[in-house]
Amino acid sequence: MDLKQMAEWIEAMICAPCKEGYTCDNYECEQAKKIADMLRRMEPFKGKDLHGNEVSGWLVPD
Repeated sequence: MDLKQMAEWIEAMICAPCKEGYTCDNYECEQAKKIADMLRRMEPFKGKDLHGNEVSGWLVPD
């Protein structure tokens, strides 16, 4: 599962009751949407730190 698929899955699992008209926790759905948005924007990063050591990870651009 890639990050975009994971974002869709999280949003669907948490927010599905809200979209179907059932009683739901809007706070949980809003938090799930924020996490899904972050996952959609994440990009792999490879570079060097201030000391010249190679580093890698994930970044969320502004």
